[in-house]
Amino acid sequence: STLFTQYGVSGVPSFFMDGLAASSRGTTFPSAYATAKLKKSPTSIGLAWLIGGGAGTQLQVDVNNVEMMRPGGEYRMRVCITEDNIAYQGSNGEPIHSQAMRYFYPDLDGFEVPTTTGNHVFTFGVDLDPSWVYSNLRATVYIEDLASGEFMQSATNFLKDMEYYISAAGDDVRECRVLVQRRHEGRAVQELFVRRGSRHAHGTGGAERS
Repeated sequence: STLFTQYGVSGVPSFFMDGLAASSRGTTFPSAYATAKLKKSPTSIGLAWLIGGGAGTQLQVDVNNVEMMRPGGEYRMRVCITEDNIAYQGSNGEPIHSQAMRYFYPDLDGFEVPTTTGNHVFTFGVDLDPSWVYSNLRATVYIEDLASGEFMQSATNFLKDMEYYISAAGDDVRECRVLVQRRHEGRAVQELFVRRGSRHAHGTGGAERS
């Protein structure tokens, strides 16, 4: 309900892009998308799903600021687990729902993102409800400029596709990263870095900056 209030959602379907554009008709989006995809994001996001090492399951998020964010700005990183293929007869007639939000970690306030350049690593425990279907679960992360409401960058991937097994507590997992996307000459580029681990993480390419 907090997000419904924030974005003024009063019915479905409602469409949002970059946290700014809103419409009840998806036909208005192609032109807005064409404009938005030319914007250069100052940051990229990498994700890894860590298993073992005595710490349970954890999500590691690498925020790589290739440019300094606006000084004085307040940026928050929101992290949620979503689930695909949820069977529920919605009031809009849709019986199957994908990327349905299950839970925000640690809460809806998320994490403060530094404005300085360089790589900033966030690692935290994520408990999954046993009723959720693991193969349908994704981690979805986005960075929001609180002043404007604009999303500066986002990334998503299935947990099963970015598993990284830790052999012991304290294992260096920073080498296992998926830099999901960056901007280069007006297009999104996926970068993949894999180092150690019994099962390697890999990326899906994700969406454009959304």
